[in-house]
Amino acid sequence: ISYSLFSIVPTLIEVVLVLTVLGAKFDMGYVWITLAALLGYIVFTVKITEWRTQFRRPANEFDPAAHTKAVGSLLNYETVKYFNNEAFEARRYDQSLERLRRARLKTQTTLSLLNAGQQCIIALGLVAMLWRATQGVVAGQLSLGDLVMVNAFMIQIYIPLNFLGVIYREIKQS
Repeated sequence: ISYSLFSIVPTLIEVVLVLTVLGAKFDMGYVWITLAALLGYIVFTVKITEWRTQFRRPANEFDPAAHTKAVGSLLNYETVKYFNNEAFEARRYDQSLERLRRARLKTQTTLSLLNAGQQCIIALGLVAMLWRATQGVVAGQLSLGDLVMVNAFMIQIYIPLNFLGVIYREIKQS
């Protein structure tokens, strides 16, 4: 509820207001570019986050398994020592840690792919908007202040959007 009230709802209101100002002050081309970037960002984030779940689950499963093996061996060290199983327990623990390391590496790699893709979508949307605004400045239709305003609006939209992506990813991860 707090995320909805203090993050999601204000971001949606901000997007609507920015789109309204862009459409009223400039033209609908700016609105369409912004909507395309927002839609691309949302679709990419949802698809990649869903895909990443298959890598996150094993990491979540291997973590307690590795800790359980370590704690079990340490609690029962006298029994392990008595039956001369130190090497066996060490090997078993190493295998658990290796599985956990590989799972976390896949998770981190896919997270990096997600973040890079999100940033590319944001950058492409920003470049398209600034290119269009720069052409308007060169043609004399827009002032330099309008160009700065378009840039500020885009940054103002994309920062909370990135935060919403993190929220969505954390909810899915949990």
